[in-house]
Formats: sequence, structure tokens, C-alpha cells
Amino acid sequence: MKKQVSTNSICFLFVFLFILSMGFLLNLRNLVQNRGTVYEIYLEEGYSKAYFEKIDNLYRENVNKKDKWIEMYGAVQRLLGRSIIGNMEYVKNENGLINFMLNIDAQDIVNADVISNDLLTLNSVCREKGIPFFYVPLPLRNDGSVPSGLVNANLYFEKIRKNIENEEVSIVNVANLLKIEKMPLEKFYMKTDVHLTTEAEILIANILAKVLQDKGVNIGEELITGTDDSRYNMHSHKLLGNLARSVGKYYNGVDIFNEYIPVDDRNTMFIMKDLVSDNFLKDGIYSHVVMNNYDDLGDENLYWVTNYLRFGQYAYNIENKQSDGPNLLIIADSCGYRAIAFLTLCCRNITFIDPRFPVKGINAIENAMDQYNYDAVICLHGYPLGDSLYGK
Repeated sequence: MKKQVSTNSICFLFVFLFILSMGFLLNLRNLVQNRGTVYEIYLEEGYSKAYFEKIDNLYRENVNKKDKWIEMYGAVQRLLGRSIIGNMEYVKNENGLINFMLNIDAQDIVNADVISNDLLTLNSVCREKGIPFFYVPLPLRNDGSVPSGLVNANLYFEKIRKNIENEEVSIVNVANLLKIEKMPLEKFYMKTDVHLTTEAEILIANILAKVLQDKGVNIGEELITGTDDSRYNMHSHKLLGNLARSVGKYYNGVDIFNEYIPVDDRNTMFIMKDLVSDNFLKDGIYSHVVMNNYDDLGDENLYWVTNYLRFGQYAYNIENKQSDGPNLLIIADSCGYRAIAFLTLCCRNITFIDPRFPVKGINAIENAMDQYNYDAVICLHGYPLGDSLYGK
């Protein structure tokens, strides 16, 4: 009887694995066929919001039950103790963070020199106008250690730091402040996404408020004091970030995405305009204009950190009609989206520029500096900022 049960189990397992393999091979064929199309989309769209949307749609349409296959793969990888995923593109560190290995090549190092010169130029302009300028580089999630054979993104940031550190630029050392706050990197960065945790972005917003206050730019009281802050309603959502979409939620778990919505949200009034065209974008309450109605999406798979503000847009103004606070110019990547969102609550106007998405022939920083009288200028980023701060 035992032999019969054992034989039946083996046969069942063999049939199951055969069906599983055939399904995987059919889907693998679709994935391989799509590789050329992916490159064509890159050539057509470049590094843009449209690029990511088209890639996502391409694979969503061509892989049957994609999410289930991915989750099964991720679960197996976890059982096997694998830390390297996707041909060394994604590596899970000892601290539990999935790390995205940036392809830092010679051109990126050249761009670091360009960005350095741009920072020095901007610092000089601000000094002439009597405007405080702060450079805020974020610590890297890999903390200096990468697998052999991969170029370290630290080289990019280290080159910028060396280029500007003796040039009277106010550099906010976030890495040191994290040590003071006793916040480890695994609390600072999401484990499945390249972006910061909610707690980290709150910390960044409060750090910015403090350095501004020290320069005489009055932000007011601390922006958010914690989960028990009575000025906000805190809602939590599960988030499977952009570093775990290829391994699913069972490989490294999921992150928690916390939203802070002002209790008096209905009484807020914000106006958003495109800086390049001066076209009206939208107006309304904070949760609509700044948070893009994030809390109403409903599907946890849609909770993307970059849904705050306007991912993929070059430059725009966010005006808070109820605030008499400062007027800020912030140049940043998406690692600062939520910190900036929190700052809009106590600023009269924030001009936001993401130099990774330039508009040809437009120098948004010069245009902004000519149009507005800023109380302070900030440059904040956790990843390379593209070819130049000043556009192409």
C-alpha cells in the first residue's frame, strides 16, 4: 500500500511539474520575443513615464497569469536562499533590502562632473541673490557594498561630493543624521522599492524644515510628529514595489505604505501649473492635487510611491492658497516626492523640477529663478539626475 501511495505521489508530482514547465516555457517564449520590442520602446520613449507604462502593458498582455507565475518563482528562490535575481540586476543585501544595481558607466561619471558644475553654478547664482542653497544627497541603499564585477553607484555621488565640498556649498549630510536619529538603512528605504519609507520621507521633510529654519526661512512647527499626530489621519496600505515585481510578494514580503491626510483636508486649496507652458494642471484639496487621490485607488497593486506629485513631468508650481509660508525651488528625483508633498502644507509655493525629464530647449531652473523670488533653493536626490540640472 505504501509503495502504491508513493508511486502515485511521484506520478502526480511528475505530471504537475510537467504542466508547470510547459506553462513556463510558453510564457518564456513570449518574454524572449518581447526583448526586441522593449528596446524599440526605449529608443522611442527614452527614460520616461510612457516607457514604463508601455513595458508594463506589453508584459501584462503577453504573459498569462503573470503575477501567479512570478510569485511562485519568488517563493522558490526564497526557499533556495537565493539573493541574486534577474542576472545580477537585483541583489538582496544582508540587511534584507533588495538592491537595484545601477549601470553606472563612463558616461555617468562624465555626467557627475556636469552635475557638479551645475550645482556650483546654481550655488553662485543663489549667493548673488542672497538665497540659501542646500545640496541634499541621500545615502545609497547598498551602503557601499556591491557584488564583484558591478560598478558601484557610490562612484557617482563620491565624485560630485569631491567636486563641490570645498566650494562653500551647504551640503546636508543625511547619512550622518540617520546615525543620530538611529535609523538604519532598512528603515530608511523600502525593502521592495527603490524609494524611501514613509518614516524616512517624514524625517527628510523635517530635516529640510530644520536647515531652512536655521537660515532664517520660517517653516513653522514640525511637519509630522509621528503616527499619533492629531493633525493627520494615517492610512496604511500594502505595497509591492518596483524591485520585487519580478519575484512577487513571497520572496521578500511587502512594504507598508502610510499616507498622512490632513484632518482639515476639505478646507485646503492648492493650484498646480506647468512651469514650461504656464498651463493650468489642476486645483482642489491637498489629497486631490498633491496626493492624486491616492487613498481612493483601492487596489494594493496600484499603490506606487511615485503617484504623489507628477512623475515624469519636468517642472511645475504647487501653490498653497492657505499658506503664507516660504517660496521654495526644489530640484529632485522621485526619492523626494513625499517629503516635498509634506512641505507643500506649510509653503506658499513650491516650484518642483525633475531634471531626469527635460523638455528640449527649456532651461527650467533659469526660467524659475527669473520669474520667482525664492526664499531657498534645494537639490535633493538618491539616484543620478540625468545629463544636466539645466536641461538639454
